[in-house]
Order: sequence, then C-alpha cells, then structure tokens
Amino acid sequence: MKKDFMLEMKSEVERVKKYPEPFVILFTAYPGSLKFEFARELSKKLSIFLLSNDYVRNYFYQFSKEFSEDVRLEIEDKVTNINNERLEYLLSHGISFVYDQNVNNFSCFQKIEEKLLKHSYQIIKIRIHSEDSLNIHTIGQRKMDYSNREFSVIGDNVFYVSSYPREVYFEIKKRKEIVFDDTWFDFVVRRGEEDKQFIKDMMLVIERIKKRVCSSLELEKIKNNFLKIEDTYSSYATKSGAAIRFEKIDDDIRAPFFRDVDRIIHALSYTRYADKTQVYSFKENDHISERMLHVQLVSKVARTIGRALNLNCDLIEAIALGHDVGHTPLGHTGEMLLNEISLQELGEAFSHNIQGVRHYMEVENHGRGLNLTVQVLDGIMCHNGEMLSNIYTPVSKTKEEFLAQYKNSYYDLEESSRNHPMTMEGCVVRISDIVGYIGRDIEDAIELGLFRREELPKEITDVLGNTNSSIMNTVILDIIENSLDRPYIALSQEVYQALFALKKFNGKNIYSKSMSQEDIAYYRNGMNRLYHSYLEDILKHNTDSIIYTIFLNFQSSRYLNSTRDKRKVIDFIAGMTDDMFIREIERVQ
Repeated sequence: MKKDFMLEMKSEVERVKKYPEPFVILFTAYPGSLKFEFARELSKKLSIFLLSNDYVRNYFYQFSKEFSEDVRLEIEDKVTNINNERLEYLLSHGISFVYDQNVNNFSCFQKIEEKLLKHSYQIIKIRIHSEDSLNIHTIGQRKMDYSNREFSVIGDNVFYVSSYPREVYFEIKKRKEIVFDDTWFDFVVRRGEEDKQFIKDMMLVIERIKKRVCSSLELEKIKNNFLKIEDTYSSYATKSGAAIRFEKIDDDIRAPFFRDVDRIIHALSYTRYADKTQVYSFKENDHISERMLHVQLVSKVARTIGRALNLNCDLIEAIALGHDVGHTPLGHTGEMLLNEISLQELGEAFSHNIQGVRHYMEVENHGRGLNLTVQVLDGIMCHNGEMLSNIYTPVSKTKEEFLAQYKNSYYDLEESSRNHPMTMEGCVVRISDIVGYIGRDIEDAIELGLFRREELPKEITDVLGNTNSSIMNTVILDIIENSLDRPYIALSQEVYQALFALKKFNGKNIYSKSMSQEDIAYYRNGMNRLYHSYLEDILKHNTDSIIYTIFLNFQSSRYLNSTRDKRKVIDFIAGMTDDMFIREIERVQ
C-alpha cells in the first residue's frame, strides 16, 4: 500500500506548536548526509513541521530496482508535486516549518520565498557546513583565520559565522562559487572521527539556532507592534514600507521614520536649537521663544493635524523636529548675511532649509551624515514656512528627483521655494510651520511691549481670534475640516485670507522691527570678519583656530576631502549658536 503523504502530514500538523506569528526556516547543509539529520532534530527542538524533499525521495527510491536517469527524473517529479501540495497546505493553515533543500539549489529557495512573503511568513535562513568538505579561501588564497572577529566559537568543534569579509568566498566540491551574504545564519562544524562528538556538536548548533530563532521571533513581534497603527492610516498616508534611504541599514524594532526622530533628537545640532534665535535676539526675558520651542510647537501642531487625518505621525515628527536645523545664529537676519557671503564667495545661494538637508546628509555625525530617509530630507527641504498657500498638494519624487531639486536650489532659490513636498506629511509640516510661529510671535511681541493686543486688526481677529491659543485652534480645525479624506492639505478661503493678512501684519510690526539697521550693519561686518578669519586659518593650516579645535578636527576624511574650504567655513558659521557667534565677533574685532 502506497503512503499517503498528505494524510500523514495532517496527522503530524496536529501535534506541532502553533506559533502566533508563522515562520519558516529555510535550511541547507553540506554534505547532504548532514542535512536531513540536522533538519529533523531542529524541527523536534522547535516543535514545528519538517518539510523534506529527502524524506519523500528516499521513500520512492526504496521501490526502484534500477537507477536510470529516467527513473531519477520520474521520482523528482513526484517529490516536487507532493511537496508543493504539502507546502500549500502548510501556508494556508499558517503552520511554521523547516524546509530543507540541497545546498546548490538556491533558485528553489528564491521561488519559495515569494510564496512565503505573500502569506506573511517570517523567513529565517540557515546553512551548516562540514569543514572537512569545505574549502575556505580568500583572495590571495589565504586560509580563513577562525580566531578573527568574523567568527564566534560556540564549542570545541563549532563556529558561528556572524559575517563574512567582503573578499571571502566559499567553494564547495568544485561547485560554482557562492558569495555568502548576511541574510543567512551560517555555521561551520568540524566533523570529528567519533560519531558521539559529531552528535554533540550538532545539538550545540541546534541549541544556538533555537536561541536565534526565538529571539528573532520576539523582535519581529515587537516590531509589528510599532506598525499596527498603520492599519488605520489613510490611503494618502506614507507607510513605513515606502521609506527610502541612500544607504541600507540593519532593521531593528523601530519603524524607519520613528528611527529618524531618534537620530535627529540625539544629534548635537538638536541641542544647539536651545540657543538659536527665533525672532528676537539677546532679549533678557526667559519667556521669549527660541528656535527649540518653535520646532516643538510645529511638531505638536503637525502631529495633531496628522493624527486627525490618519497620516504617519512618525514621519511628521521627524520632519518637524529637523526642519530648522539649517538656521544660522540670529535667525533670518543671520541667514540673509550668510547668503550674501555664499553668493559672493561660492556663487551659490544659502537658505536654511537647503542647509538643513546638507547638514543631515554631509555635516552631522562628524561629516558622515545621519542617513535619514529621503521623505524626511524632502520635508525639510520643502518646508518653507515663509510661503503661505491655501492648498498644499504632494508631488511624488524618486530619490534622483529629490537630489536634482536639492542641487538646483543652490542656484535658483526662487524656483526651490515652489518645490512641493513628496508626501502628505511634508505638506502638513509646511503649513504647521506657519501655525507654530504666527500666533506665538504675537505673544512675544506683546510681552516685549511692541504693541498691545487691542491693536490687532479686527477683521483678522474676528476670524482667527486674538491669542495664540485661539489662532492655533481655529487654523488647525479648519485644516482638518478641509483636508479630511482628500489627497491634499487645504485651508478654507476665509481662514486663508485672514492668515495671509495676519502674516502681513506680523511682517510690518514684528519681523521688520526685530533688529535695527545699526545692529544688522554690525553683524554683517562681524560675520564677514569671521568668515575671512576662519578661511585664512584653514589656508594657513592654523590648527589652534577654533574652526579646527571644535569642528574640523572631528570631521571625517570623507567630509574633509570632499568639501571646499569656503564651504567648510559656511558650514561652521551656520551651525553656531547665538552666544558663540557674539563671542567670536568680539574676539576678531
């Protein structure tokens, strides 16, 4: 009587452990005699099903009296059909299992991976090699040194390969050369002469695999907790799976935009927000806003809107907290003065939003950059809170299109100010920048006695209110009402016109009066002196200069070799706090 493999499998499936998140171990070993024995023990230890070609194949070969090529092909067809049917059953029922395959049949692994991903399986890939059948070599034919940091010794005869140097290749019994990448857990076993020792080593490897599998499953479960909220997102939201980086990074439990928030707030430049001008410089009043408070207000406003619209609040927070990192000392006055220097010295414009992108890509982290997602960098580049519109529509971009816009911004600021963010979340931050400062700047002006609340135009306050609280509340609710379930962020015409008029009022009564012409002339002269002093220090290699002792000495060779000297000086001045800038001006007078 022929064996019913499906019936046998269904009976075994009843006894295996039902994991909350299904996973599969794609398993291979060389030589083949290792494979089935390891796979069987591994399935027992983890209480999961073993889907083995060898098991089915060996059953049919016992009935064969001859071993011709035709017989072999006939048996292989039977094995493939039976295991495909069993595979579909396991996937449809969410059963975790070990799947073993020949070491040289990686195309089979690739095909099964596609099916597994469609069924939301976690994939864990493991290879085991017997050292006596493995010729390990490097370029130059040097033997692998098992004592180096690429290998972990986990027993007398067992090594765990944590990662391979790029030049290392494996050649197996004259088979085709394979580069073993880090998507696999790789083990090397020195097969001893005694079977007892080999079995002991095998169990040691299996225990290590079990530990890695269980740890990986727990981390995956935690990571999924971060992503559950995305099930509630609007169809216009940016999901984590869409995140783009210039350099690949290893996954951890955090979602990519959540991770960008961490990178931004732990950067040294974030700390310097605390001593950078928002509007008023050097006012002896602790209640006047600094840049740090502004980015937090923008973040809060934007996340309120984002949550109401079911958008990605991690992406919103990252853009909002990083959007003003490119601001110079003295706020927009300092930006204007540094732009004059940049145009004269480099023939390139300077603006805080473009400098923010440059800072996170090329200056921060000792000149290595933070490797933030393109969506966050784009939101920073396109935030431009000085430009008010009644509707903000995202424009999809590739990584290359983002870079093209960024590079063009150094030569055409007017054009760059019209760039649209690539995400709805970027659009939310752009309007929230205005909401975050426009009412708060009024409160600061009243606190400093520049005008009285009663002097605010009635036609504006009748629509928006006359306090920061009422202005924020009115505008936020208006944005939500006019943007819900729409592919853009919008204001009603009434609120837009009132906000536009208030922005004009602030320009005349606050921003134009935040610094006297005498002060501007003093700071212009001081910034030019600083620029030429630092540039001379670099040209003369004066390593005692402050531009070396607190900046260039800590920058990577990549930054030092790829950055023009004049740009280094501009990067340094742009990153200064207000207090440092004043101390340096006084020093060079």
